[in-house]
Amino acid sequence: MKRTILAVAALAAVALAANAAPPKKEDPWGAPNTLRDLLKKAAAEDNPVVILYQIKASTCPKHNAKVELFQKQTSLKGMELCRFFANTASRQITPLRQAIPHLRFCPFLMFTDGEDHLIGYVPYEGNPADVLAMARLARETTQWKKQARATLADVATQTEQKQFSEALAAVARLDLEDRELTGRIQWSIRKVCQKSPKPPADAASGATDQAEGDAPDKNARDKTPAPDADKAPDAADDQDKLPARPEPADTGMFMAKPVADAARSLRLAIDDHLTRARILLVQGDLKAAEDALGPLLAIQGDDDLRKKALDIKADLDKARSEAAPAPTPTPPPAPTPPPSPP
Repeated sequence: MKRTILAVAALAAVALAANAAPPKKEDPWGAPNTLRDLLKKAAAEDNPVVILYQIKASTCPKHNAKVELFQKQTSLKGMELCRFFANTASRQITPLRQAIPHLRFCPFLMFTDGEDHLIGYVPYEGNPADVLAMARLARETTQWKKQARATLADVATQTEQKQFSEALAAVARLDLEDRELTGRIQWSIRKVCQKSPKPPADAASGATDQAEGDAPDKNARDKTPAPDADKAPDAADDQDKLPARPEPADTGMFMAKPVADAARSLRLAIDDHLTRARILLVQGDLKAAEDALGPLLAIQGDDDLRKKALDIKADLDKARSEAAPAPTPTPPPAPTPPPSPP
């Protein structure tokens, strides 16, 4: 009897285990309430954040199929992943959405560096190749930012060590790289936006349209007001003016302020050094003035600074010439005596 009871219990346990629901697979895409922490982590570690902007509990099959497609992209591996739902207010999302020329349908992907910069975008109409291209651009951006901060640290050291020529070249290079990268990102986003249908002309009125709605499906669509609707027509027209290739932006998106601060500190250090060289010259310490002038004469690529250094050098050469003792006159050679008679 006891054996029978144990056998029945064992069979019941097996049956329960067979009918139990499988363990729920962990979602690699963080919930919207994790976005703030993910952005902080991304900014600290220079790793892009990918935001899957979608409709919550959508009934649109096209929308859901696109969500599934985006989630399967292996090119996003290693990045910080997060979902975000339409009609959900968030200070972190607003600057990213505003950087997109125009929005139309959900879902779409946004890439950011964690510091309110949109560094990649794939619309609903995008494909895996677009995701791959944007993922590469996003990774390149965050890696460049990491290297740029290291370069700025080197510039500070070079400034202290009076390596002015090297520091000036590094600052100029960073500014150009920032503007080139910014131009590439903005160009790439505008280009991929050309795959999206332009917003209707009445979007400027603020009326509700398909923007941020589900994928275009006549049976199911969640509609929300168009973001930045008042600028949608201009943004759409701007798509037709896309140049054939990226051009440097007027201002860098990532390091403009740090680079400007470094350039200002460098300029002040150079001006102080010019003043010191001039003071030493006036005091008559020509050797010290010459030593102070050495790093300044090595500066290349800045005509104004080089002219100031050359002006001081001219005054230094003049002072050295005036301070030199007068040369001792050489007596004329003695006359040669006439030859003796034979």
